[in-house]
Amino acid sequence: MSDITLSGAVRQNLLSMQSTANMMASTQNRLATGKRVNSALR
Repeated sequence: MSDITLSGAVRQNLLSMQSTANMMASTQNRLATGKRVNSALR
């Protein structure tokens, strides 16, 4: 197995994308369950 090295910028982008995906999933769940969604940002 070969090691994969990520630059700091790439790693930060991946973490940011994960965070965005988690927020989207949370919002989708709120919409699906009828809970209130305060804004498009959160």
